[in-house]
Amino acid sequence: MRIALIAILLLCQWSVFGQLGNYKYENYGSRSILLSGSVTGSVEDLELTYYNPARLAQVDNPLFSINAKAYQLSNLRIEDAFGNETVLEGSNFEGIPSMLVGTIRFKNLEDHYFAYSFITKSRYNVNLGFDPDIEIGDVIPGIPGLEEYTNDVNLDNSIKEEWIGATWAHPLSETMSIGVSLFYSSFKYSQNNSSKFAARIDSPNEDVILYNQDIGFTQKSDGLFSKVGFSWKLPKFDLGLNVSLPYLEILSDGDFRYEEFLSGTDNDLLTKERFGDLDAKRKVPLSLALGAGIPIGKSKISANIEWYNGVNSYTRISIPELESTIDNNEELEFNLDEELTALINFAVGVELYISPRISAFGSFSTDFSAYEDNPNIFDLIDQTEDEINYSTDYYHFGLGGELKFSWADLILGANYTGSSSNFRQPQILPDPINNSDPDELATLKSSRWQFIIGIDIPFFTRQLEDFRKSSSDDPQ
Repeated sequence: MRIALIAILLLCQWSVFGQLGNYKYENYGSRSILLSGSVTGSVEDLELTYYNPARLAQVDNPLFSINAKAYQLSNLRIEDAFGNETVLEGSNFEGIPSMLVGTIRFKNLEDHYFAYSFITKSRYNVNLGFDPDIEIGDVIPGIPGLEEYTNDVNLDNSIKEEWIGATWAHPLSETMSIGVSLFYSSFKYSQNNSSKFAARIDSPNEDVILYNQDIGFTQKSDGLFSKVGFSWKLPKFDLGLNVSLPYLEILSDGDFRYEEFLSGTDNDLLTKERFGDLDAKRKVPLSLALGAGIPIGKSKISANIEWYNGVNSYTRISIPELESTIDNNEELEFNLDEELTALINFAVGVELYISPRISAFGSFSTDFSAYEDNPNIFDLIDQTEDEINYSTDYYHFGLGGELKFSWADLILGANYTGSSSNFRQPQILPDPINNSDPDELATLKSSRWQFIIGIDIPFFTRQLEDFRKSSSDDPQ
């Protein structure tokens, strides 16, 4: 029973941290997903507004892409994590974040290129619950005999981030261009956990111990992300540099809720507090991406290296101290601190020419975790004073193909992500009803499959090229 309860918590946390502590967990656009984001110097479609805005001035026919079908299947597996051979699994099937981009041209600004973007940067919402029947066992230390007990848990995790952006690009020479993308971000992150424990003791009076904990926080942040791109068309390859400036926060807000009571023991307690309008911060560091697109015959190799700066420890949401009442008047302290380390990721992708109508894609990329200290609900529900920090390194593999027809180009493929990591189990129940080993580690193995069916429609590309020609022929 307790194993399944922790498994629910781990499943939610694993999915959330994959989107917050890892910078390359999501990619956008059919080709870019299958190339694992290795496209800073080689992106050919309108997702360039995200990967390298300078390419907008150099790509003759940026492809208008539609991700007709894009879904992902995520799986979490816990193997022998609790001192036994139990294997637990959980899965989630959902659509992947999407991106819509369009271009704008002005006849009196012939050498200036403009685009707009709508990006669902992250959209994750899961509610998981565990509602077992009454069980019998010796679960409370220090009390002889067996107990009838049950433990319900419900965990909500949600991340939603939307970007609206504008892109400008301009050629500085025949071989070099510059571009800038500015995105307005609306971000909301929340975690909530409700846990209920009840046990009837084998005693003359059949006493009942009750424990309830309801805890959660929400963070909202609105601000600006800026990308400055440079692109070079060199004789033997294309080169790109994309500078992502630190996040500029404009509006921020946080709230926190904590309810806890324990009755039927010698250390009963009762706490209930709600706080709104708390000081909250969100920090995303400076990063640099350097990439190249290297033609080999009619095929192409794309390669990327990306550096991310670190972030010193700061408090993501400032939570006031709480005071537990009734028999236990201790002060309760909570922290949601975050610290990010500097790191480097790399990626490589291949577009293999097979025939005029068929091409194949293959790729690999790293996605290391930046977390030294992370804000998570484990620290809030854990009954010990030690911090619980969870981080995992992901590895992405892409494989697919492209079929070219007269009316459209069809892209089919999949991207696989895998990881494995260990961290200390949270001590969920308070003394004297907790019977867990605080030194025991949980082992997680996670995987994700993304399935892509993308369409590039030449009709839009031809329209754009005709407009460019009419603009250049206009005598002004």
